[in-house]
Amino acid sequence: MLDRTETDDDPFGLEASADAYRFLLTLRRHGRSGRQDSVDRASERLRPLIEWMERHYADPDAGLADMRAVLGMPPSTMNELFRRAFGQSPYNYLIDLRIRKAKEMLIGRPQETVSRIATFAGFRDTSHFVATFRRKTGLPPDKFRQLYE
Repeated sequence: MLDRTETDDDPFGLEASADAYRFLLTLRRHGRSGRQDSVDRASERLRPLIEWMERHYADPDAGLADMRAVLGMPPSTMNELFRRAFGQSPYNYLIDLRIRKAKEMLIGRPQETVSRIATFAGFRDTSHFVATFRRKTGLPPDKFRQLYE
């Protein structure tokens, strides 16, 4: 490829440019698929934990020790895999899951109080739920609910 840059046959370097472009496309294709394969493998290894979180998000005692037990791997390995697959820690994923479930309940159960929804979503304390909800969504739960009435 470098030999083509200064030949009389290609005075404008078009062949060299085409070679460089093909090289970059090949690099991009292989780099991306390797990363995607890595993410797919990490996601597959984490599937039991994601399923566990879906079943246990409402338990306020669900925590990192339980997560490690589900996967049977050291905390550092679990965190590394989780960050690679989801871009966040397992604990933050659990909090986001709880907030997502709370949003569904706020919209789908208008008769329930914010306090009861906090409990159903796995929060021990309503004030902690409200503060976390506001931090994650930009709105307190009651204002969020009003948007969907």
